[in-house]
Amino acid sequence: MNSRPYLLSSPSGKLPGGCCARNPADRAQPWVCRLSSLPSRWCHAPMAADDPRQLPSQTSLDALFASARRARVGEIFGPVLLDVEGPDVQSLKRTLRIHEHDEPFACGCEGELAITLLDGSATLATLAFHHAFSLANPDAWLSQGRLVDGRALLRWLAERGFRGPLERQERIDREEAQRERAFRTWVTAAPPCLHPEIPELNAGVRSDAIYERSMAALAAAHPSIEERARVLLSWFSFAARGAWSGAVPGNERIPADLLTWLGTPAILRGLVRGPVPREALLGAARYFATLANGKRTLAAVPDELWTPMLEATRRAGIADNLRVLEATIATAREQRQRDADPRPPVSPEGVVTAGITSDAERLDGVVLLGGKPHAIDHRTLVRFEPGSTIPVPLATLPAGSELFEADDEGICFFTQTDEGTTPPIVARLDNRPGAEPRLVARGQKSIASPVVVEGSVCWLDESPELSLDDKSGERWHAPEILRAPLTGGAAKAIARLGSWACDLVAEGEHLAWVESDVVGEGQLVVMPASGGERRAVAEMRTEGWPQRGQSLVMRAGRVLWIEPEEKRVRAVALSGGEARTLASLSSAPRAIVADERHAYVLTGEALEEPSTWHVERISLDAGEVLRVASFTRMPYEQPRMALDASRVYWTHRDRIFMVPRPESLVC
Repeated sequence: MNSRPYLLSSPSGKLPGGCCARNPADRAQPWVCRLSSLPSRWCHAPMAADDPRQLPSQTSLDALFASARRARVGEIFGPVLLDVEGPDVQSLKRTLRIHEHDEPFACGCEGELAITLLDGSATLATLAFHHAFSLANPDAWLSQGRLVDGRALLRWLAERGFRGPLERQERIDREEAQRERAFRTWVTAAPPCLHPEIPELNAGVRSDAIYERSMAALAAAHPSIEERARVLLSWFSFAARGAWSGAVPGNERIPADLLTWLGTPAILRGLVRGPVPREALLGAARYFATLANGKRTLAAVPDELWTPMLEATRRAGIADNLRVLEATIATAREQRQRDADPRPPVSPEGVVTAGITSDAERLDGVVLLGGKPHAIDHRTLVRFEPGSTIPVPLATLPAGSELFEADDEGICFFTQTDEGTTPPIVARLDNRPGAEPRLVARGQKSIASPVVVEGSVCWLDESPELSLDDKSGERWHAPEILRAPLTGGAAKAIARLGSWACDLVAEGEHLAWVESDVVGEGQLVVMPASGGERRAVAEMRTEGWPQRGQSLVMRAGRVLWIEPEEKRVRAVALSGGEARTLASLSSAPRAIVADERHAYVLTGEALEEPSTWHVERISLDAGEVLRVASFTRMPYEQPRMALDASRVYWTHRDRIFMVPRPESLVC
């Protein structure tokens, strides 16, 4: 049986009506339909005047089946389930009756099942079955057709031994019924004065006008601003999932948005003045723990208010919510302490907190300039002075900027494209008072792993031209290495690569990077920084590499890299030769930096819960390992590292940690 996965496409590469294909993991995520009574996954699809496709009809569908001698039914992102011919093709046809209509609509995903109709070996059409509701024929129909009996195909498959799709739909039906019950309970919990506004509030894109009407309705029903705060907090205490962590359902954000309009001072007055019901305390705990805007907002909450919020959360009995609130209270108290004394705290293990964001939840990147750590605090480039954790703002950078290198002359950063609306750029901020960021070069489609070498910057970039993959027959954007002078100017391609590539690094006159055709395996490739001959110098394992990590480094005529699954650091001479294991570690290495004598790695397990990570030093000559420090790494965090002659730095969430290098120890 053929197990080739199906990927549907129309001539435009999109589903009908310009509805882009979505990640299969998002298939169960509903779209909010604001224009009609369509189920929430679907939205209206405007018709283009020059689109040659037609509205769906039973006649056109029957004509396809009349020409079909075979049919295959398979998972849209998985194997073929059934391959039939003859009478079974006609019985399949009878499960796919559609309503005819003149109002086009589309689902926001690729579908769940693919039905391929064949005349011998030639494909006539590939239809997409969507959520037991609609059928798509992207090449011929400019809309989807609503099924008369959405479960008929699923029952047909189940009768032939394939019960999975039917059981999946039955599970989805149960979950949707549960969500519907939760939504009705949430509506019941809403202030009665807002019931007329809920349909528009829940319509997806909300205008200022609907918020203003809602606030006016609240003010008319509850003249006291403190009472309005308590009413909204009580409403926000309702959480369908129970747990606060993770994404907040869109409708449950509505009371939080109204609370934001009301303002933090009014919320605090509502908690201080008048009787405060337990639901309001629970809503306040959820608001400050999950949606309050910044650490300074949390620091403004008096200690005497945290105590009843903590008690209300404890009585609610959800351990994860209590953990989240306790962490929030710790953040608030730390911020107040920091405002009173900005000196860097030192942990019992000797780890120094060298800097903390002003208000954002995380610091992005770390580079060293003049012996001082620099990072991005929200959109601001900041510097941290010795003896203080308070960031010194230097310049506002474009959204999505990432630092990648610094020298005595300045700091380099890059930004990615903003969903195709702005081109990616490489830029530099010169190290002089009053300097403004200046453009170095523009990328083509994306920028990855930029490095400075020989007065220029090089980076991996997808080519704007499509290439044909010889193995799969699919067209893709082959990566290139581009180079541009740091003084500014046009970028030029110095290498066009034939495989997926990552982790470009540089030293002296050489570049090195990883190319891979197979998940988890790669080749280490080196090339002169000016372009020229490329050489594969080692095979490597790339399983467990972080997406934006520091997995590769070139120092002292050799290339070092981490292999997390094997718990080791490997090395090979730049000139080639046999790769060797430099060090075996007790935990998986996750990032690496190095100088001529030592490599420093962060090691730990990538768990979905807090875990202990370590900073370990490896001698490049002897391979001896010394554990320098330990810290608690929170889930999903990928720290960034930096190294100078006397210190090791790394980022974690909203701060930069530092430990002195143990230079007095002889390896």
